[in-house]
Amino acid sequence: MSAPVEQWLVWMEIYPVFHRAMHQLSELASDLALYDTMTRLVHLILRYFNGKERGGLARMNLIKDLPHDELAHMIGTVRVVVNRLLGELHHEGLINTRGGELHVCELKKLLLKAEQHVRARGPARRPMEKISG
Repeated sequence: MSAPVEQWLVWMEIYPVFHRAMHQLSELASDLALYDTMTRLVHLILRYFNGKERGGLARMNLIKDLPHDELAHMIGTVRVVVNRLLGELHHEGLINTRGGELHVCELKKLLLKAEQHVRARGPARRPMEKISG
């Protein structure tokens, strides 16, 4: 779809849903350019973390009952990758899944993992990008 910038601005003002969709698309594009898949998944989990506990575990708000295909779509990957990454987080004791809900077991460790991934890998580099040094 193509239109002058002025028209896009009008559409975003008239249609709040369109404005939200454009904002989400912009966030996804930034995340894809800057972060690896594990970091994007951890950020998604943290973004929807609500801190309400049940049975000693904090549950996720809005991610409840979402299929892994949808989670994958939200972070720009595929279901198989999300399954593997959730398995890694579960194996590390950071999350647990019960009855279609994702629970955070170790919030501080999950936050640390997000920070470590960003520090260790830095922003993702495009394959053709050269590092000057």
